[in-house]
Amino acid sequence: MVQTIEWPCHRELDSDVSTFRNFLNEWVATRTDKAMERYLNAPKRPTWPDLPTPPDYSVPFELGRTKDGETVWRTGGRTRRTALEKGQYCFRWERPPQSRLLKKAKDTAPLS
Repeated sequence: MVQTIEWPCHRELDSDVSTFRNFLNEWVATRTDKAMERYLNAPKRPTWPDLPTPPDYSVPFELGRTKDGETVWRTGGRTRRTALEKGQYCFRWERPPQSRLLKKAKDTAPLS
């Protein structure tokens, strides 16, 4: 499909466009005819292991309490907000504000 598109030329070429197209067509013909066959019939074809199954993150966590004071438990993914509200450990991915980074860099810079 790409080979049939007429591409506008924005540079001066050292040869005619038809020369490039012929070269590309010949290259494609050699690739499509034998490349897959060569791969499938390779004596030591690389084999890739299956993708690992994702770990089970369905861990029960305390969501809150009912009117009667009973704990409400949920199983599944929890939001960061829920974890922080419940005082549970949550890893913070955000970086410090730029102003704090600049101040820290200034404070630790060697005196010249």
